[in-house]
Amino acid sequence: MSRYLLILVNTAFLLLTSLAVVLYCFMYLLLFTAAIRLRYTHPDVPRPYRVPGGRNWGLWLVAGIGFMTSLACLFIGLIPPGHMAENIYAPAMIGALILMILIPLGWYRYRRQIVPA
Repeated sequence: MSRYLLILVNTAFLLLTSLAVVLYCFMYLLLFTAAIRLRYTHPDVPRPYRVPGGRNWGLWLVAGIGFMTSLACLFIGLIPPGHMAENIYAPAMIGALILMILIPLGWYRYRRQIVPA
């Protein structure tokens, strides 16, 4: 019995760790996308730092490399470990990612209805 409990705890820890990696990678995808978008939509806002090369090629290079790296990590995070079923792991990760995104968005929408800005 204790062996099955150990396997269950190890699997749960692996799933939670993998979910954290996938969630952070998605957050970084949004961060790099927002960096590029904000440089074009609000170019005159004073910022505490500047990327060498400016917004034309410097920011695109830095944010593009970061975006591609985060995207690769996100896809690698969806590859199941050797002992888990492939048809269960990736859908579970994607479903949990969607749930983790929808909960804060739902909370934000709920709070905006209660306290108008």
